[in-house]
Amino acid sequence: MPLGRQATLTGLLKGGSSSGAGSSAGSGSGSGSGSGSGSGSGDGGGVPFVKKWPKFTKEDFEEANTLLATAIYCCNLPMTIVEHPDFLKFIYGVAPWMQGKLIGRKALATTMLDKVYGMTRKEVQQFLDKQVEGVLGDWQLKEKTVSFVTDWGSNMMKAGDSLKEMLGNYVGSVNCLQHLISNGLKDFAKNESLASVISKAKEVVQYVTGHCAPRAIYDEKKKELHGTALIKAGATRFGSNVLAMESVERNEKVLRATVGSAEYDAYIQKQSKAADKAAAVKIKGLINDTSSTLFSDTKWAVDTLAPFQSAIKEVEGDTAKLSDAYYTLQVLNKHVKKIKAVQGSLVHVLEDDDTPVQTQLLALDFVNSGFDEAWEQRTKQACTDMVVAAAILDPRYKHKIDSMPPEDLTRGEAFIEKLAGRMFGQEGQIKATQDWDHSGLSGLQLSERGISSVEEYIANRKERLRQKDELLAYLARPDVSGEDKGYARCAYLLRNGKLPFQCRQCFLLPGNCVCGRVAKVTPCTKLVVSMHPDEWGKGSNTGCLAAASLAGAAMLMRGHKEHDEQLQALLEDPAYTCAMLWPGEDALEPQQLLELSQQRGTRIALIALDGTWDCARKMKSRPLRKYQGNAAANGRVCTLEAVAGALLALEGDAAMHEGLLHALKLKVDAMRRQKHMAEVYGTTAAYE
Repeated sequence: MPLGRQATLTGLLKGGSSSGAGSSAGSGSGSGSGSGSGSGSGDGGGVPFVKKWPKFTKEDFEEANTLLATAIYCCNLPMTIVEHPDFLKFIYGVAPWMQGKLIGRKALATTMLDKVYGMTRKEVQQFLDKQVEGVLGDWQLKEKTVSFVTDWGSNMMKAGDSLKEMLGNYVGSVNCLQHLISNGLKDFAKNESLASVISKAKEVVQYVTGHCAPRAIYDEKKKELHGTALIKAGATRFGSNVLAMESVERNEKVLRATVGSAEYDAYIQKQSKAADKAAAVKIKGLINDTSSTLFSDTKWAVDTLAPFQSAIKEVEGDTAKLSDAYYTLQVLNKHVKKIKAVQGSLVHVLEDDDTPVQTQLLALDFVNSGFDEAWEQRTKQACTDMVVAAAILDPRYKHKIDSMPPEDLTRGEAFIEKLAGRMFGQEGQIKATQDWDHSGLSGLQLSERGISSVEEYIANRKERLRQKDELLAYLARPDVSGEDKGYARCAYLLRNGKLPFQCRQCFLLPGNCVCGRVAKVTPCTKLVVSMHPDEWGKGSNTGCLAAASLAGAAMLMRGHKEHDEQLQALLEDPAYTCAMLWPGEDALEPQQLLELSQQRGTRIALIALDGTWDCARKMKSRPLRKYQGNAAANGRVCTLEAVAGALLALEGDAAMHEGLLHALKLKVDAMRRQKHMAEVYGTTAAYE
């Protein structure tokens, strides 16, 4: 009896004429007696007897169907088996009570499959957790481990999530840089131009190495011309495609000699099938046709991608350190910027090298494909706080700290503090910070932050640390509402900003502050910059300069209690016609907004949402009238440009418009100086 519940359901069955030793319900003919209730008659004369069947619940049938489905999945049986007459005969013979309750093929392929998958996944997760926890316990690693490296496979990422919960002192993981760079190359290959070059090079390698006669001819020519072996691209590591293209470019003479030989022509003629002959002719055309640009295309692709493959070699294995990973990424970032920078002059550069026009077009198409933005996302994934901290602490790179971007330096130092706190407690954390600050803070970093001494810097960091601890303690309280926690986060950000010592108006370090160089103008329109908390304090933000340049303007943080009240008061003020600067089909034209304010006899209040597009969309919830500002030629403008365009359309003051755009140039150059990059507009020289 499969599920073991005691029977209460009875059925009346008549005895048959079969012989045997008896059953639990009695026997037919014969003299044996059963061990259950009921009895049989020797002559099978039709004496009725009662056979007891189990009484099953809905859960019992569900369990039986689950076990059956699991067996079908694990044995790799077709799901249509549940509709096969012989299978049904078997099931109903063994368990007649399953008639009308047996799972169908559709449920087997949908809901039941999802259920069994979920159960199996949970069992595997529990097993892995138990094994990992056992290893951590046996080696006493739970309290000692603060981080780990994980592969990019989805299963490895999920295992990493479970591991985080087991580690009491976990501070952050490190992504596998080798896989990250390889995935970055995959991102690049989404561009059709680059993908076509990779495809042609792989096709040549696979054909020559995969056919006996061409391979023999190639080997002979390789010896004559001192060539090397062709490298086939691997199935899993995308970086091997670069190695394959390098081998094609390196062996151009050998490949041309191979397909241009009499032996290869004879090989073509021997092909009996039209498809085989066409494939051989195609490879010859790719390599030797005068119109083919295989080798110039491959050279361009190798020059573009080879630094990434070299970086993969540098970071793989057991010898590479986290600090090496950071500076390897910096080298690759410079390479990406170099490729992007030659966009305007690329054609002339290639023309000087007698590069075919087709290759020039491929290069230009790749440069305009947004490859740099895709790589920037990969870099953010790789440069975790742990990696940046390692680059700061490694004495081999002490001389490079001054050139490290301030944002990286700040978050790296913060991570060092956090790690020190986990390892040594609060007092040890402050001591470790002091030791580091005294030994590692350069004069350039002090001047950029406007700090008179290291002691002032340490005192500021202590105060920030104290306030942060208070905030974390407050956020951990279960009796505090989510709304109040949000207010507390915004209040902390308003007091401290994102960087220590940064200017509260332009969000730059004091050594690069532009507030004193921005011309102040008085518009007729009142401007309110409603800024998302994630945008507040960013050095690259431009909305802050809009508020600094316009008299009567306000910069409010969305989510800060007092700022939200100020914005609400403005919306309810009858003296203003409020409009939100946001693109949309139902947006008002400038003249319509002016006419509306004149009809009401009110002043226009323009509310500019400041944040990333995703953040701004979340903020766009109030029922305001919207005004569509004029976008630049490429359709992408920053907050300050959008405000300048809107005010020009509303007020027609060209001088004010030029002043706002000049403020933007000041901010761009100052931000680039802060990142130790060359200025774009040369505003410092003009100012001096």
